[in-house]
Amino acid sequence: MSPFPGYALVEYKNRKNAKVAISTGTDSKLLDQTLKCNFVFVRAPAGASAPVGKPKVHRGGRRRSPPKILLVNCID
Repeated sequence: MSPFPGYALVEYKNRKNAKVAISTGTDSKLLDQTLKCNFVFVRAPAGASAPVGKPKVHRGGRRRSPPKILLVNCID
């Protein structure tokens, strides 16, 4: 395994093109590394109903964490 693993998110216009990219990209090589491809985020089809089940209600207990600040480092 690489000491510097990474990832990329690629958006396709339709599911068919995404499936082709996944099937052709999986196990291919890039800079001597083997690629693994899969779906990450999939939107529900248009007109799909909401998930079944009771909504979660928070009734106190633990507090939410404070907002996090995004820090970006650049090393030349």
